[in-house]
Formats: sequence, C-alpha cells, structure tokens
Amino acid sequence: MLGYSNDDLEKIKHLISEGANQEAINALRTIVAGNNELEDTVVMLKTRLSTLQKSIREGTIDTDDANVERNKINRALLDTLNILEDLDKHQNNTLTVVQSKKDEIPVETSTRPVSEKSDKPKKLLIPTQWLMRGALALVTILITVLIERSINSWFDGEPDVPANLTLRLVFRPEFPGIEHSGMARVAVGKFAFAPRPIPPDGILRFAEIPAEYADDSVKVFLQETMYQCKVAGQSAYNLKKSDDITAFIELAVTTYNGKVLRYNHKPAAGVEVDFENGMARDTSDAEGGYTVMLPNLKKTKVLLTFRLNGKVLDSRPIGLNADVLREIKVNLPD
Repeated sequence: MLGYSNDDLEKIKHLISEGANQEAINALRTIVAGNNELEDTVVMLKTRLSTLQKSIREGTIDTDDANVERNKINRALLDTLNILEDLDKHQNNTLTVVQSKKDEIPVETSTRPVSEKSDKPKKLLIPTQWLMRGALALVTILITVLIERSINSWFDGEPDVPANLTLRLVFRPEFPGIEHSGMARVAVGKFAFAPRPIPPDGILRFAEIPAEYADDSVKVFLQETMYQCKVAGQSAYNLKKSDDITAFIELAVTTYNGKVLRYNHKPAAGVEVDFENGMARDTSDAEGGYTVMLPNLKKTKVLLTFRLNGKVLDSRPIGLNADVLREIKVNLPD
C-alpha cells in the first residue's frame, strides 16, 4: 500500500487549484514512489511542465496555447489522484472484508472435526469493474502524455533534423563568365564549420551536421573573394524548412561609359567590346559609344577583346578605371 493520507491528496488538489503545478507534481511524486507506472506518469508530467515553462520564457508559445497545455497537465494530475483514491479504496475494502470474515468464524465446541475448507480464510478479489476503470484511466493518461510530449517536441523543433546540407551561392545580378572565389564560413545554430574554399560552381555540401534542433538558423559568411559582395538573403533560413538552401550573393557593380576610336581619333562604329570573356559586352554605336556594367573586381586590369562582324580585331589587358575606359583606340581595317 502506498504511504499517504486523504489530507495529502486534498493538499495536492489545493495546489493544483491554486496553479502551483510544480509543487503539486513534487508532492505527488513522493506519494507514488514505489509504483512504477504511476511514477513514470508523474515524471512525464514534470517533463511537460518544464518544457512549457521553457517555451514561455523563450517566447516560443503564445498565451492561449500555454493555458491549454497548463490545463491538460492539471487534468492529468487530477486523473492520477483519482487512480490513487481508487487503489486506496480497493485495498481498504479488501482488508475490511477479510477481517470481518475472520471475526465471523465460529468456535467449535464439539468433538466433530472441522473441515479443511472452513479453516482457511477466503480471499477477496478486487471487483473487475474497479480494475478496468483504473486501467482505463491510466492508459488514457499515458496516451495523452505521449501525444502532448510529441507536440511539445515539435514546438521545440527537435524532430527530423536533417543530417546533410547543400548550400548554393547565386550571384545577383548575374554576370556570364564570372566564377566564385574565396572562402565561405557556414554556421548552423551554435555550430560553425571551418572556412572552406568556394568551388567555381558555388555549391557547398555539408554532412553529419551536429545541429541541436531542426530550426537552427543557417548563416553564410564570405571571405577573401575576388569581388565586392554581401549575402543579401537565402531561400530558407533553417534546416526545418529545407536542407537545400540557396544564398543570394549581391555584387557591388559599377557602370562604365566610353568610346571606341580609330587611331585617327574617328569613331569606330559596330565594334563589339568584350570584358573578361563575356562578363560584360556592348557594341559601339555610330559615335563609337558603349556602356557596360561590371562587378567591382578586386583587380586593376581586365581582359578586353574587340570584334568586328564576329572577327577578333584585338585582345589585351586594360586598366579597370573610368579614365582608361573613357576612350579606347583600336586598329580597324580601312
């Protein structure tokens, strides 16, 4: 028989009604020590309450959901108390009936032998309906606890943490021919990977990520690139949304205007001006004018190629600054 009194149960009911769930759980746990099933139930309720309190502190659950969860914990506590009361009644009834049977055994005064059957006290079994009622209540509590535990785990972002991550770096705006360079440092939650080289295609892959939760943020930091840039956004911000994330790299750009001239200083019309093998290109107009937009490359010279009607006229490195590109002379056939 579990060691408690009716006063203990009433005290716990009072704590529940006052909203002192933690104190009620601690008191109930002391009472059910020794009953494995009830003790497991109280431990799960204690875990649910701790999870709820953590969610409230971190602001990850709103007031309405918190009240619903608190009410469910209260109902589970009351159900556990009801089981205790039922068990107590069963045990008391059993003891009372057995004792009364002992008192009713008559004392034999005759020499007639008493049958072996009459010498043994009868065993009184707990009524089946009481056993079924207690078992059903306990099963209901366990199912409720397991379901709510799963929901709380979902709120905490614990399930289904992907083990791998594919990170794609995409330029905005796009420039044909420009390749990725430098190093990328990636952080998932509190864990930061060591910087690694960015491959030309801009795709980085990570395996066996030690993420604590699926909603751990994924952050990207770039280092030692050949161009001025910044991470301007990404297609998903945590592993819960996707394990294949695109990070958009915003390039700093500069627009250059100039003229293509013959060596006799006359405008050269219809000449294609190609920077860095297709990174940017334009065709000079009737006045020889052209306009191109280039990313801010961390270099002083670029490869410039001139074509006329698809035929290469010249290809040479040239200074990457507005003054040099303002007038470019090219040798054209007469």
